[in-house]
Amino acid sequence: MANSATGYPISVDTVTDVSIVSKLFNALVIRWTSGSVADTCVLKDKDGNVRWQSVGSIANYKEESNFPADHPLTFNGLSVTTLGAGTVYIYTAEKDPV
Repeated sequence: MANSATGYPISVDTVTDVSIVSKLFNALVIRWTSGSVADTCVLKDKDGNVRWQSVGSIANYKEESNFPADHPLTFNGLSVTTLGAGTVYIYTAEKDPV
């Protein structure tokens, strides 16, 4: 699989310092699957600000963060600078945030 910012949801399985999404968008759900013990996931905006991060605590770690539509997690661009394992899915308010 490869990173995809053109589908819904955005899916990321490969680390990149380059912005996957370059514009402003709102995340409603961030789901990280198939992480493991001590794996780390870090999502940053295009200015290098950490917007979401997590560390796996068990084998086959899964985490989901939900943000209400009236208080979404806003990103100004997106890069995934750390991803120990697994895939991150980002469900956005905009169906095509690219």
